Amino acid sequence: MKKSLKIILYIAGIILIALIGLTVWFISVTKDAYLDEEKLTDNLISINLFYSDGSPLLDDEEGRISLKDTPKHLQNAFIAIEDKRFFQHNGIDLKSILRALKNDLTSLSAKEGGSTISQQLVKNLYLSNEKTIERKLKELKLTLLLENKLTKEEILEKYLNTVYFGEGAYGIKKAAKIYFGKNPKDLTEDESALLAAIVKAPSYYDPYINLSAAKKRRDLVLDEMAKENYLSQSIVKQLKNNDIYLNNTNNYNHNSILRKDILKETSLLLGIPENQLKNINVYCSLNNLDTTELPTPDEYGINVDFSEIIIDNKDSTVKAYKSTVGEIKRTPASTVKPWLIYAPALEEKIVTEATKINDEPTDFNGYKPRNSSDEYYGLTSVRDCLSKSLNIPSVKILNSLGIDKAINYAKKMNIGISNRDGSIALGNINGGLTLREIASAYLPFSTDGYYSKASLIDKITDEKGKIIYSKKTNKIKVFSSSTSYIINDALKLTSETGTTKKLKSLDFAVQSKTGTNGNAN
Repeated sequence: MKKSLKIILYIAGIILIALIGLTVWFISVTKDAYLDEEKLTDNLISINLFYSDGSPLLDDEEGRISLKDTPKHLQNAFIAIEDKRFFQHNGIDLKSILRALKNDLTSLSAKEGGSTISQQLVKNLYLSNEKTIERKLKELKLTLLLENKLTKEEILEKYLNTVYFGEGAYGIKKAAKIYFGKNPKDLTEDESALLAAIVKAPSYYDPYINLSAAKKRRDLVLDEMAKENYLSQSIVKQLKNNDIYLNNTNNYNHNSILRKDILKETSLLLGIPENQLKNINVYCSLNNLDTTELPTPDEYGINVDFSEIIIDNKDSTVKAYKSTVGEIKRTPASTVKPWLIYAPALEEKIVTEATKINDEPTDFNGYKPRNSSDEYYGLTSVRDCLSKSLNIPSVKILNSLGIDKAINYAKKMNIGISNRDGSIALGNINGGLTLREIASAYLPFSTDGYYSKASLIDKITDEKGKIIYSKKTNKIKVFSSSTSYIINDALKLTSETGTTKKLKSLDFAVQSKTGTNGNAN
């Protein structure tokens, strides 16, 4: 008995020492963690975007909203999917944590976290998303302090005003407008469920990007609402049959794409994941008038996706941009010929502007390209070959230049080409290029051969106005002035007698190039 008692006391002593040690460690790690009253009072998280003249680029109206102005089914949707025991626990839901731990161990993964709405609010207002023990301990301390400071209703209200919904939207008010063009009070049950679904992974469940995944998770939220008796099974079944109707008018769609592309570039410039961007001011190079007045195909009765961009050659900044698809990569087709084929060949003295090339059907070891019209011109000058965008001469020049040299010139302009075959002479580039990448590749022809990547953003400041990023133009010499002049001369001819001769009616000189990918079907 004495021996057993000694063992028990020994074990109890070890546990006591361990607990004291953990307590001291906890106090030490979290000594600087405190509830900043100012952040609790002014809990609005925002990303403000501005045109080059300082005017708001997109809607930056006040995003805060009172809980009483949100429907009960909206509140219930978030509670059902994010924190079922929200009104029962003290901010830390041990039951959910143990369940998540069990599921993670069973699946040998770390997919579930068990964070409560209170913990998520603390993380949104005070902490980063880094996954360290120290940050988690601070989160636990701040969560307990938060629960002692605020009522559950106040916590839920602040959570809905700060949670990130993707598309640059922090808070339910902006999210409701961005996705549905509504105020939160007007959201239906299935719309509320969709917004609650998005917050788990905004970039993945963004319905503008991944509609099927968003709908699947929306239906999961509806199921969870039924389990918690917030909705009946019959209503849930009916709501699941509802399609998702987004606020997808043309004007809004352009703004949505623009916001998305600006935030993507902001994330890359700051080295911060997009869902961690908050309380910053982004000053863009875009000109308000130029951007809003860019013509669109629908103005001419044409219903197609499109992208338009205007870049200032002097400082490599994007002055106007409008798109229905964003910066997707597409096959650039013949738009690559001036900067990937002809300019490098001129630079390497493989050809001159007057060099004659035989434009005729040719078999390049099994590769048999054709001109778009199946018309061939025989011996033709390099200048005319480019202005007419002839395919056979482009492949012949590439063969003389060498694929490696062509690809190296592309690298100087931040363009990677992985496939090494003759089809790259006609713009068959694996993975494709964005419109901005293509436009940037033309900049050397207007800057005596210097390249710099076109940028959307001039500077970024924090919420106090401190500059955290400022654009620096990094110019790289790619082509000589003479090469640039010759290419410009050929592209001017393109606008007079070549593939863009409809532009010759303009009362000023235009250098232009077409690129067509696809067929008549």
